[in-house]
Amino acid sequence: LLLAVVLYYALCRPREAMAVAAFFCGVLLDTTSGIPLGFSCVCFLIIGAFASRCRSLVLAEAAITQAFFGATAAFLLHVVQFVYLSSTGVIAVSLGTGLLKATGAAMLGGLVTPLVFVLMRVVDANVGVVLRRNDVDERFGGDFGQSA
Repeated sequence: LLLAVVLYYALCRPREAMAVAAFFCGVLLDTTSGIPLGFSCVCFLIIGAFASRCRSLVLAEAAITQAFFGATAAFLLHVVQFVYLSSTGVIAVSLGTGLLKATGAAMLGGLVTPLVFVLMRVVDANVGVVLRRNDVDERFGGDFGQSA
C-alpha cells in the first residue's frame, strides 16, 4: 500500500510531493519491519523518480497503467530487498523463495495500486488538494462536467 501511495504521487502530483511521500512512506515501512532505517526511503525515491519521469509517456488515469507500475515496482522492490537482506545475513532464504515472494508481491501490487489511486483521488478532493468537478462548475460558472 505504501508503494502504491508513492506511485500515486509520482504519476499524479509534483515531484516534490512524491519525494515527501517517498520519505514518509519509507520511514513508516522501515520502522514497522526489520529493514534498516532509510533503505526503503531510498528505494521508494528511486522508484518514484523513475515513475515520475515516465509520467509524460503514460496515461496515469488508466487502471492498466496503475496496475503495471504497481506490479513492476512491487516486484523490483522485493527483489532489491531480498538481495540486500540476504547479502547482509539478515534473512536466510533461497533464491526460489525470494523470487516467489517477489512474484506474489507483484500480483498484489497490480491488484491494489488502482484501488489506492481511486482512494487517493477521493482524499485529495475531500481535503481540497484538487477541485471536484462540481466545484469547478460552480466556481467558473459552466457545466464543464457535461459533454456538449
